[in-house]
Amino acid sequence: MKSERPSKDTTVHFDPHAGNLDNMNYLKEKYNLSLIRPFKGAIDNGGGSGYVYYYAEKDSARFFIKWGGAGNSLANEVHFTNLLYKENPNNFLQVMFEEHNEKKYVAFEFLKTPTLAELLAQHNLVNKQKIILQLEKIAHTLATCKVSHRDIRPDNLLVLPDGTLKLIDMQWAVPNSPYREINYVNEHPEQFAELGTTYAIAQYCWDDMYSIHKLIRELGGHSDYVYSLIGKFKIQYNVQRDIILLKEQIKQLQSDSQQMQTQSINKPLTLLNCWKQIKYPKWFILFLCWFIVKKKNRRKFKKKYSIRQ
Repeated sequence: MKSERPSKDTTVHFDPHAGNLDNMNYLKEKYNLSLIRPFKGAIDNGGGSGYVYYYAEKDSARFFIKWGGAGNSLANEVHFTNLLYKENPNNFLQVMFEEHNEKKYVAFEFLKTPTLAELLAQHNLVNKQKIILQLEKIAHTLATCKVSHRDIRPDNLLVLPDGTLKLIDMQWAVPNSPYREINYVNEHPEQFAELGTTYAIAQYCWDDMYSIHKLIRELGGHSDYVYSLIGKFKIQYNVQRDIILLKEQIKQLQSDSQQMQTQSINKPLTLLNCWKQIKYPKWFILFLCWFIVKKKNRRKFKKKYSIRQ
């Protein structure tokens, strides 16, 4: 899954051929933007997210806009971003403006800053202990709000110049108590087999506390608090998927039953039609008939024998 930032470096790249002119004009007029441009490589198909990214300015403010999204992923991102920001504004992004009805987009403050992954690759992370303390705060916020991010990794953590950590990319977050899956994931489960697998327990099995603790260990630290939470918020998609498949099977059985009733009304109720509608193996039916007749004859024999006695 791609992170909030479509480009790995901190330079703003524009592509005049990317994006949609109508979308840009709509945003520019509605929010009185002085500038709006698509990013280079603006279309994000990573993980099926389907976002188009824009950079915008208004006075001294700068915005990073995500437009579109697969299924209800954008509405999902807005909901959980607002929820987590309200609980912990220091380590989560603020939604600047959004719409998820006919038009679907969300705008955040544009942060010209590297990700934790980039700093680790460059061996340029100065205060690891500060990062670890903030990861503990993020874990506490997720536990308090009962939210599973499902894709916690260095690429989805922005590091501001003052060392502040920001967890981003909430489009596939879900409530974990009780666990309720996103509709788009249910419809396209094959696209999410690799979601968060670098720091997850296994495919379709997520535990944010496990992911955060693994990241803390890679930074050379340890957190008793995060370690104590491992397993308490674990979710597994297969359980939810089995329930959905069971519901589909029940609907199919009901549909088959109605179809059989319709066929029996339209066709004469003959022995041949009944035989064709039986879905069990024919040898099993013949065996069952033989067994019933044999059992009936055995009862007659016992009754006759008892009278003679």
